[in-house]
Amino acid sequence: MKKTVEQALIIEFNNKTDIDSIHEFGNKVEEVFRTKGLGEYDGHEYCADLSHGTLYMYGESADAMIKSIEKIIAATPFLHEGFYTLRYGSIEDNAEEKKYRILPITK
Repeated sequence: MKKTVEQALIIEFNNKTDIDSIHEFGNKVEEVFRTKGLGEYDGHEYCADLSHGTLYMYGESADAMIKSIEKIIAATPFLHEGFYTLRYGSIEDNAEEKKYRILPITK
């Protein structure tokens, strides 16, 4: 039996927000991941004043996870100017990581 390697999508935000917006984002991601069978939204951590925090997602393909929620990220202002990290394996194995800045969409 082939062992599944868990990959990660980790989003860091630096814009003040509210708890409802964080939960709304999480609910949207959970729905997409469940529908497409991509993995799980594992939750979030944030500071007391909600000025910054981290959102955690895990599944078989970090690339598939980010591709599936790009539009949700673009429509979520508190994530703009933050970062996301794609981790291609376990943190214990020093897996390759790629970090990207989230840019707001300009018209």
